[in-house]
Amino acid sequence: MGFDEKSLAEQAGAPPAAGDATAKFLGGLFEADVTDETQVKAFNQGAHDLKALAGDGGFAINEAGMTEYIKLCNMFEDGFNSMVSSVYLLTERAKLGSSPYAYQVASYNVTVANGDKNSLIPNLELMRDGYRQLKAAFEIARANYSETEAEHDKVFRKINTE
Repeated sequence: MGFDEKSLAEQAGAPPAAGDATAKFLGGLFEADVTDETQVKAFNQGAHDLKALAGDGGFAINEAGMTEYIKLCNMFEDGFNSMVSSVYLLTERAKLGSSPYAYQVASYNVTVANGDKNSLIPNLELMRDGYRQLKAAFEIARANYSETEAEHDKVFRKINTE
C-alpha cells in the first residue's frame, strides 16, 4: 500500500481545511508542466481559487511571506515575454527542406508552439494569468493579515485597560 497524501479528514470525505488547501497549492506552485494542458488548467484554477479564498478572508499572509511569493510570481512574468517571443518563432514553418520528413518536422514544431490543446503559447498565457491571480491573492491576503492584526491589537488593548 502506497503513501496517501490526503489527510484523514479528506479520506473520510470532508473537504480540506482552508489552510491545508492553501499550503498544498503553494507547495506545488511551480510543478505545473507547461506542455500539459490539464496541469496548466489546474494551476490556473488553483490561483483563481486562492484569490477567491483571500477575498473571502480565508487566507492571510504577513509582509515577508507576501514579498517572497510575489518575487516568485514576478520571476515568471519577467521571463514570460521573452519565452513567448521565442515560442512565436516556432509558429512559422521552418525551411528544413522539401522532403516529406522535413515538412513533417516543420509542421510538428508549429503544432507544439500553437497548434493544439497542449501547445506552449496558450498554456504559457494561462500560466501568466495564474501568476497574476496569485499576486492579487497575496496582496489581498496581506491586507487580511493587517486587518487581523489590527483586530487583535484592539482586543489586547482592551484587556490591558481592564
